[in-house]
Amino acid sequence: MYVEITSNFIETSNEFIRCIRLFGGDFNEWYVGLTRDSKHSFLNIHKVDLLEKHWLLSKESDALILYARKFLVELGCQNNRALDMDNSNRVYLYQISENTKEK
Repeated sequence: MYVEITSNFIETSNEFIRCIRLFGGDFNEWYVGLTRDSKHSFLNIHKVDLLEKHWLLSKESDALILYARKFLVELGCQNNRALDMDNSNRVYLYQISENTKEK
């Protein structure tokens, strides 16, 4: 599922929150990161089964991605900044499971 990143931070944040609540779980059951290569981040770094777990990916944008990640971390989503990619242009989230890797 894609989430539009716009210049309106409140609108973007509300859309992420709405999606997390729709899919379920507490914020600390979700991981948020920054990427320029979503396939690599989901499959190679975090081992996310894209058919098994819920995930979100913003459209490509340089607008507000750092703020979106910071906001979601402050709500309680897990994050490991060392896994964020340089020159990132997307925010991604996925629901953590026993098979995913966050560290």
